[in-house]
Amino acid sequence: MQNDSLFGHLASRLSSHPENIATEALNYVLNRSTVARRAFVQYASEAGVDLPETLCFRTQETGSDGAIPDLVGLDGEGRQVLLVEAKFWAGLTDNQPVAYLERLPPRTHGLLLFVAPTTRFPTLWPELLQRCRDAASTVEEVREVAEDFRAARVRQDRTLALASWRAVLAFILRALETEREILAASDVQQLQGLCERMDSDAFLPLRSEELTSDTGARIRQYCEIVNLVTDEASAAGVASIKGYRSAGGAGYYGRFLALCGNQCFLQFNAALWAKRRATPLWLRIDGAEAKRWLREALASLELAEPPRLIPDGDALHVPLDLPTSVEKQEVVAAVFEQVEEVTRLLAAHGRPL
Repeated sequence: MQNDSLFGHLASRLSSHPENIATEALNYVLNRSTVARRAFVQYASEAGVDLPETLCFRTQETGSDGAIPDLVGLDGEGRQVLLVEAKFWAGLTDNQPVAYLERLPPRTHGLLLFVAPTTRFPTLWPELLQRCRDAASTVEEVREVAEDFRAARVRQDRTLALASWRAVLAFILRALETEREILAASDVQQLQGLCERMDSDAFLPLRSEELTSDTGARIRQYCEIVNLVTDEASAAGVASIKGYRSAGGAGYYGRFLALCGNQCFLQFNAALWAKRRATPLWLRIDGAEAKRWLREALASLELAEPPRLIPDGDALHVPLDLPTSVEKQEVVAAVFEQVEEVTRLLAAHGRPL
């Protein structure tokens, strides 16, 4: 591990919520050092928001909306113009990001900044943007500020951004070392040690809620949806399952099927869920290297925002979105519709069913 630290070791071993420890540590550094505070504000401002250098930072500020951002930056008038949410591997809450964006003051350009491991970007950034769109928010000017920094304008006066712990802390550390603030720099290095551990996907202490029967039941239901959709696709003539079987392994279960004569694998996949997109169900299309027309036929999915087609060597992965707050039959129908869409696109490219 490149930048291990005693603080990182103890925080990851003794706390089931290391995000809270990281937030308090960052707040400590920002309030202890003017150089660190200005550097952090300067970095956040690169998202396209003109933030005052004199922001005052506080943690766990509860608002009337019930949302509790990890860290807030207040301007001279006491307005919360910068909200910071620290993430390692915890999922988004129901309030994130929409309620947090609504909390930014009106008629003042504010910023909601998520800080997370780089390895979460492929799943977390698309989910943040999709939640905004689902709430009928206008998302525009989506851009890559830097390698580990994404930003998007949500309506006219609010900006949503995602930055990596590694990039944020490295920027602050350079400023501190330039100004020879040795003690504050040492504190940042300790925090870097924790973030390095989290960024490497460390095994965190189990929480009791993770061991409830609900978790096991839900995973079984995901696999059941795979079976139901496969059978429905076969019955509707959308797919062929003759000669194909089911398969399973470490963290996945699925059914092989043919779409337009091409082998595919409809599956529950925990690894893709964790690393690629916030959905447990995926459609894998095999043979992309040998059949280059597959990617061309599905170009509209790849060009969607966020992309609905993810190339991976000889395979193409289609993340299957699941509707929430609906009954099982509606979930099955939604997944079936996405599989059917893939078949239509392949058939439209001149490949017979």
